[in-house]
Amino acid sequence: QLPDTRFLIAQAPDLPPEVYTGLRSTWPRGVQLLPDHHYALMNHAAALVVASGTATLEAAIFGTPFVIVYKVSPLTWLVARRLVKLPYIGLVNVVAGRRVVPELLQGDFTAGNLSRTVRALLEDEALRRQMRANLLDVRRQLGRPGAAGRAAELALDLLKSGNSAGNPERDVT
Repeated sequence: QLPDTRFLIAQAPDLPPEVYTGLRSTWPRGVQLLPDHHYALMNHAAALVVASGTATLEAAIFGTPFVIVYKVSPLTWLVARRLVKLPYIGLVNVVAGRRVVPELLQGDFTAGNLSRTVRALLEDEALRRQMRANLLDVRRQLGRPGAAGRAAELALDLLKSGNSAGNPERDVT
């Protein structure tokens, strides 16, 4: 559907290359694995698909529009949702206290939804511009180096207090 688009997968630095060997046969034609250059990819890509975690903060720092994806076993999801009362799971959205980037979670993380979301990120210039501005705001909130630690501390504080990031009684900035 996007003939002039290249799809690259950044090899996670802490995963051995063998993990990807069996998966490659399931990838669509033309998808390439890019080892050792995930920051360059984040910086130069037109859009990213990022698994929930600290990588969402890294992507926010680069300002590249992205979508967060996350899928675990149904039992794990059920337990986690009962224990964690945050309205978002992506750290970039938790830090912002609002939805800055879309989250495709569990049943919403489908090929069709992912395709539509990424296509919008690539083709809708107003959406890209707004997301970049929102990501810049998050970057400003993160401030000096050590942002991942501060974001994790914020998330833990929110969990301990039982307040959500969207709760007006709690200032999360």
